[in-house]
Amino acid sequence: MVVNRLAEIAKKFPRESIQVLRLLIEWDHRGFGPSLWLRECEPIVNAVLASSDEKARDDAVSFIHYLGAKGIDSLEHLLPGAHPGNAG
Repeated sequence: MVVNRLAEIAKKFPRESIQVLRLLIEWDHRGFGPSLWLRECEPIVNAVLASSDEKARDDAVSFIHYLGAKGIDSLEHLLPGAHPGNAG
């Protein structure tokens, strides 16, 4: 699965990984989306947030907010400054 491969390369290519992940979700018109691979999304987002690439980190935060706006708050606990137990 593409998401599994993104998890493997996210540390080396954080910006590209988070951009591809977001595109996968934006282009999912069948409704399968993040609910099927949310568990696989977390390591990607974690790797990107831990990277030294400031733009990639900003993109990861934007991605988490994008999901939240779609009613998916399962990654909000990864946001900088979030407190444990905030995820839905």
